[in-house]
Amino acid sequence: MGAPERTTPTLRAAHPLEEEAVGALLRAGFQTADEERVALELARSHPAFDPSLALMAEVDGQPAGWVLLLPREFHVRDGWLPLCVVGPVVVDPRFQGTGVGSCLVQGALKGLEAHGLEGAVLLGAPGFYRRFGFEPAFDYHSVRLSVDILPEEGDTSAWRGLTGEDLARLPALHERAHQGISGTERRLAAAADWESGVPGAHSLAFGSPGAPDAFLRFRKQDSLEITECACADASGVDAILRMVRRLAREHGILEVRVHVAPPHPVARALLARGGLYERSSYGDAAMLHVRSWPALLARLESWWAPLLALCEEPALSLEIDGESVLLSARGGESCAARGRDERRHLWLPPDWACGLLTGRRTGAELLSEEEVRERSRLTPGAERWVHAAFAARPAQWLYSPAYEE
Repeated sequence: MGAPERTTPTLRAAHPLEEEAVGALLRAGFQTADEERVALELARSHPAFDPSLALMAEVDGQPAGWVLLLPREFHVRDGWLPLCVVGPVVVDPRFQGTGVGSCLVQGALKGLEAHGLEGAVLLGAPGFYRRFGFEPAFDYHSVRLSVDILPEEGDTSAWRGLTGEDLARLPALHERAHQGISGTERRLAAAADWESGVPGAHSLAFGSPGAPDAFLRFRKQDSLEITECACADASGVDAILRMVRRLAREHGILEVRVHVAPPHPVARALLARGGLYERSSYGDAAMLHVRSWPALLARLESWWAPLLALCEEPALSLEIDGESVLLSARGGESCAARGRDERRHLWLPPDWACGLLTGRRTGAELLSEEEVRERSRLTPGAERWVHAAFAARPAQWLYSPAYEE
């Protein structure tokens, strides 16, 4: 048999709660109900859901594919970026290989600027999504531990189920605990950002209703996983560790995995007790697409501009995917715009820019590449900037529980 015939679908908005064809596509494409549940839950209850970012691809009037983009803010380096989460993405099996998926993704990304979004994040097949400018940007971090390294259970009666009164305080707890971790989402005071619809997943709060001092979400599958946790202070860390011990006892588990990355305070406490830190590349599947590098870097001026001044460099240009972006800190004013400085110029290899942005890759690694040194023109001050600006940081996208499967 020959290759499927290529086709160019039409795109239109399609609300998953209003069109049964969306659910039918998701069931046919994934052969499970998980992605349909995610789409319906986001449309039904997530405050960030925008029906104009739920797109259907049609071929001769037939539903052929569908994609959802959910606007979110992500903490990257020293700023918050308006990005979106891409998913679910589905193509009807009858139209796979015909170009429907490519048209669907390209069409969705074209709408980012109109919605004030600087890029998109997803978990997907790198071989497919790289062609649309997505690059590996986030890792998977966790701490694996034996129950016997945890403190004694003690009194855990202050732990209880999450209530609506708690929601207003949880975003601040989450942001505080995840400081310094690139990819942290700015959560909202909405149940969809804290409760999981996955069977066996539970969210708990510690402290009085409306004023929780700690939070955790866990699920029991083959093992006990703490999928997320946050706290206000050291007493909250202690409360989390003791509750983890209780959960392990109740479920008859001797080993636990906690999804946290340094510098999360719970990660530091567990590592100090002998927990095993694990970092995975996610198979390069946790990816970032940047709509416009000049626009994105302009939003992150508070990150790169002070370092230019510290290194006594007035300007430096970065060459990313053939485009030069000039970072300038002249005369007390900073800007990021298209342009090139022939005296101070850094060439970035393909697939490096997003990882450097998040801290997944470092300036030291970059400057060790022979081709980078050959194609760049760097003063000593510019080299110091590269090392300082692209220092290592934990990079982990902790997605909302609405996406758990």
